[in-house]
Amino acid sequence: MFCFSPWLCSHSWLTKAQRDYSEDYKSIPPHGRWQHFDAGGRPRVNQLLQSWPSTIDSQERTRRLIDLFLVSVLLDAGAGTKWTYRSKESGKIYRRSEGLAVASLEMFKTGMFSSDPTEPCQVDGAGLKRVDVELLGKGLQVSEQNPIDGLEGRACLLMRLSDALNYQELFGVDARPGNMLGEMSFVAATCGPEICG
Repeated sequence: MFCFSPWLCSHSWLTKAQRDYSEDYKSIPPHGRWQHFDAGGRPRVNQLLQSWPSTIDSQERTRRLIDLFLVSVLLDAGAGTKWTYRSKESGKIYRRSEGLAVASLEMFKTGMFSSDPTEPCQVDGAGLKRVDVELLGKGLQVSEQNPIDGLEGRACLLMRLSDALNYQELFGVDARPGNMLGEMSFVAATCGPEICG
């Protein structure tokens, strides 16, 4: 349902939540990219974190997750009703947001979005510049028999992100989305209650 009024949207959502969950709002399951990554009950993000050596500190882990989540969310638009993704790791087939999440995670792990072959689990501007329609289609397993809606638009979004990452004050000289962690940490440390609540 598309709403022009924020009140109507929130009222519509609240009405559905009350209908489906009575007043037990704590029982509403979370829904977001993390849950899409964990499709089929497999804790892929936790497995990814555990696969990284202990020498990678919490700041770098967070930067890598920001890299992954940002690219994955940008790739998540309606895939259409015909497209599927067969996980290279499990062999299971996923569709829609779950399929796009699993696909983007597997592409991330292979270094598709990184320009540094020694650091595959990161996203950077130079790495994204290489991702054209053909490469993205291959990563998403697109074919005539397995079409996806909006492949060109997804590739274009990644190209635009690669350009935006050139803003060094926010994304650093290595042009990574995760480098905005420094800016977020600065804002959190300097933000007063009158601004941050």
